[in-house]
Amino acid sequence: MLAIIIPALILPVIAFMILTPVAYANNAALVIDGQSCSAFDGNGGIADPTTASHMVVTHVGNALYTCKMDVTPSNTGHAVKYDVTNNPFSSGDEPVTCSIPILKIDTTDWQEIVSASGQAMLVCHVK
Repeated sequence: MLAIIIPALILPVIAFMILTPVAYANNAALVIDGQSCSAFDGNGGIADPTTASHMVVTHVGNALYTCKMDVTPSNTGHAVKYDVTNNPFSSGDEPVTCSIPILKIDTTDWQEIVSASGQAMLVCHVK
């Protein structure tokens, strides 16, 4: 009798495992939190590094990297936006990139917003 019960219990489990799509595992994303990052402050200086970062890397290699920090606000009292062509180090010859050391990638697809109160958010995209 026991020989009949065990296969009867295991068979549905095996069927479920076979019929469950494995696409979930193939489309997984990697999430990495707590990487050190730095950005510009509201006046164009370099802010102290923070580890308040969040990165998601998809199965095809696209990545979204965000970093939030409190920085010195702009002396103008207004929000400031930096990007690849509008930043304190833009010279026209070389673009300023967002460097993501853990992925060994630099990207020109980035922007940073510094609010009037000094809350900064850096967002970098890798495709």
